[in-house]
Amino acid sequence: MFQEFDNYLNSLFSSDYWADEGISIAENMLSKFSNTDWDMLKDSVGFRDSKWLVKCAEVLGENESSIAFNILMKIAINDNLEVKIAALDSINSLFDYISDSDLDGLKDVIEGVDVLDSHVTRMMLNSLERKINQR
Repeated sequence: MFQEFDNYLNSLFSSDYWADEGISIAENMLSKFSNTDWDMLKDSVGFRDSKWLVKCAEVLGENESSIAFNILMKIAINDNLEVKIAALDSINSLFDYISDSDLDGLKDVIEGVDVLDSHVTRMMLNSLERKINQR
């Protein structure tokens, strides 16, 4: 199933199709993942391009699990700002699945993001920081 997911994320989509249909289709694929598929996904994120990683982060944000969070954290340390923001946005939506022991690592990732030009991104990061501080 991982190979099918990987190929799907490598496909070209219009942004409308991806938002309307693509994310749901890819999330359905994740629901069929075996433990081996999850391991393959986790191992692959260091070797994928930024477009693939953004799509993956968006899909993982729909998967309410600690494994999705762990993979998103691997994606969030990427040097590409768009990738990092996509991962953090999905992490924000999965905050209830984050263990207290992961909060320091998450704080470090957030502190490394410079988004002075984006009000929406700053709002998302502020929301995530508030959730961390409330724990």
